[in-house]
Amino acid sequence: MNNILLIEDDMSINKILAYELRKKGYLVDSLYDGKEAVSKILENDYDLVLIDWMLPYKDGVSIIKEVRQNDYVKPLILLTARSEQEDIIKGLEAGADDYLTKPFQSAVLIARIEAHLRRHHKHFLDEIKFEDVMMNTKNREVTIDDHVIVLTKVEYDLLKMFMEHPKEAVSRETLLQSIWGFQYDGDTRIVDVHVFKLKGKLKESRVSFKSVRGVGYKLVKKDD
Repeated sequence: MNNILLIEDDMSINKILAYELRKKGYLVDSLYDGKEAVSKILENDYDLVLIDWMLPYKDGVSIIKEVRQNDYVKPLILLTARSEQEDIIKGLEAGADDYLTKPFQSAVLIARIEAHLRRHHKHFLDEIKFEDVMMNTKNREVTIDDHVIVLTKVEYDLLKMFMEHPKEAVSRETLLQSIWGFQYDGDTRIVDVHVFKLKGKLKESRVSFKSVRGVGYKLVKKDD
């Protein structure tokens, strides 16, 4: 189920759009100004964000610029009453994936949302990213800021497990079963050894592994 953040200061429009989106099965969070918009977007795993241009505290274009500067890659759709070409270009250059000029039909908005979600999911199906580490699952290549790092098959499979569950504790048992197979009955310290080796290969990145006492490890941003 896709999770959408709707940032619209007009309360009646916000409620109507949220209602229509929920009818289509989306999970919707709403904000009514731009004050905490950037932190809300970056700290939550939204699949798509709808942003009104004219907002109290911080306008939509400024919000889009800031989240893109923080490597946010999910679709951002700008909602605006402005229809001049230079305004549309400004919004797209800031990092918006699309724009809708008010007034618009909710059915048109939903169609745009679905199109962008399909495109995004298809594009990132073969890519997993956490901070500056990018994993291409199609060619089994891992890069740090576009520099390829060489991993063994086990190291790659291990990293993939963590990349698919960033900031979540993954137990040694889960890792053993997934990487070494359900029949593995060897020493669980093999996980610790490989995590240590993997940590060394990622030392130039912004990520690291944090030990979770009695459980296993989780992939985190350094200094978290």
